[in-house]
Amino acid sequence: MPEQLDGGEAAAAEPAGGSGETLTSLRSGALVVVGALVTAGLVAASVYAGPGIAALVVAAGGAVLAWGWPGILDLPSPRGTSGVLLLAALAVAAAAFLTADAPLLRLVPAAVAGAVLLTFVHQLLRRDGRPRLVTTVAGTLTGIAALASGVGFVGLSRLPHGDGVAAVAVIGVAAGALLDHLLRGEALRAWLLPLELVVGAGLAVALSVAVAVPWGVALLLGVVCTGVSHALRRVVTALPALVAARPQLAAGVTTVLLDGVVAYLVCRALLP
Repeated sequence: MPEQLDGGEAAAAEPAGGSGETLTSLRSGALVVVGALVTAGLVAASVYAGPGIAALVVAAGGAVLAWGWPGILDLPSPRGTSGVLLLAALAVAAAAFLTADAPLLRLVPAAVAGAVLLTFVHQLLRRDGRPRLVTTVAGTLTGIAALASGVGFVGLSRLPHGDGVAAVAVIGVAAGALLDHLLRGEALRAWLLPLELVVGAGLAVALSVAVAVPWGVALLLGVVCTGVSHALRRVVTALPALVAARPQLAAGVTTVLLDGVVAYLVCRALLP
């Protein structure tokens, strides 16, 4: 018997008949695409708007991740885990916003360290016998890592070319999520990764002309960010829990937030 999901979603998460066709249809639900497209658009616009708006958008995306992450991994004590992740989302976003001078994001490691400590405090306070303790800790820490990656977009809002880099980084992610949902045939899915990389890189290079980002940097961002988001979707959207709305939305948001650190590092390393 599968373990019960948060919100009584276990019955819905079990594929009918266990058929391969049903599992294939769950690999990229419509709400994964919606979450990815909306988050990509909001992130790109918020980086143009400034650090305050970027921090709010990243915190809101982190709240959605916290809301659905325990359901994605079918973690025990989902409410406590969501609470830890929500506090972590607020902490890392605030740490990124409060750092206005170089080195940027220097307070984020302290916020992450506090979230890690809170993860273990949560386990000490559990009263359910702590089943699957290692899985719960590992799953929570993975969620914290995704949240910390997202604050790279807040850092980009303070860099000279950061707004253009953010737009270039997320366009391939959004296109990849859409292709992942639309191309469902097994013959097409075998070529899905190279197709997404080509489309993501092409869109990034095309957009780089409008946002004044060198085409070589745009090409790198298009390939790496599209590949990272595709890898995340391939891992999480194959899980049975992704039939439910909450995990799908969280997966879509996470596929964008995870690329924040990539875009930030590329901008700092390759652009003046």
